[in-house]
Amino acid sequence: MKKRLLSMKQVQELIPLSRAQLDRYVHDPAYAHMGFPKPYKVGFRVFFLEQTIVDWIDRVTD
Repeated sequence: MKKRLLSMKQVQELIPLSRAQLDRYVHDPAYAHMGFPKPYKVGFRVFFLEQTIVDWIDRVTD
């Protein structure tokens, strides 16, 4: 499987949450227990590995 990078907008299409809530999942220690995948920065942009997002969705919906 090819490794694909997803932008924050693409992640929001998979996970119907606001940008602010996704930022909390990534940066706020109060949400660390949720194990949300860490982003990769490329210049000023933020990306997530698609497979890590899919795995996280599977884990929290089981």
